[in-house]
Amino acid sequence: MQFDEAIALSIIEKYKLAPQTLRTWSHRQKIPDKYQEPSFTVRQPLSQEPELQAARNVWRALQTNKFNLQALSRLAGLPSYLLADCKRGKASLAVYELIAIKKAINTLRNEAKAILAASEKIPMPETGKKLLAQFIKRTELHFSLIMSRQKKPYDAFYSWANGKSQSFPDLQYLQVLKSCLLIFLTETTL
Repeated sequence: MQFDEAIALSIIEKYKLAPQTLRTWSHRQKIPDKYQEPSFTVRQPLSQEPELQAARNVWRALQTNKFNLQALSRLAGLPSYLLADCKRGKASLAVYELIAIKKAINTLRNEAKAILAASEKIPMPETGKKLLAQFIKRTELHFSLIMSRQKKPYDAFYSWANGKSQSFPDLQYLQVLKSCLLIFLTETTL
């Protein structure tokens, strides 16, 4: 829409935009059309202490580098830049975005918990093995970092999950996997 100072001032007041916005719109001689759409809402940053604490927990989980941010953002249904900004501490999240990120991370954490529960049975049941293979192949995770860069156990599980090895890794490697998953769960606690 064409710039009109009275309309611009009313929009700035209505949506509590920065005062510099008037100067920007005046220079461009245009007010963005999105402000005329009835469904438009301005993102409200987190303000309650529980929300802020949850955002800090998400930030801490992302700092572990165990997540592929682009794939995790797809799982959360959010733009990929948002998680990268969040990891750098530059994002101001809305409540619905925080909830979506937490759900995505908790989905992965719940899978890790299910694998740990299945690994308590010796030998590991086929359903647990299938879940483990899916977990290893998940694009949202950096499995090598979850395995704490322990090369031999990582290689054994990765080649098994991708069909390069027919035999399931031995009990010693399963114990390493369990401890790495416990560390993953501890580091990504929300």
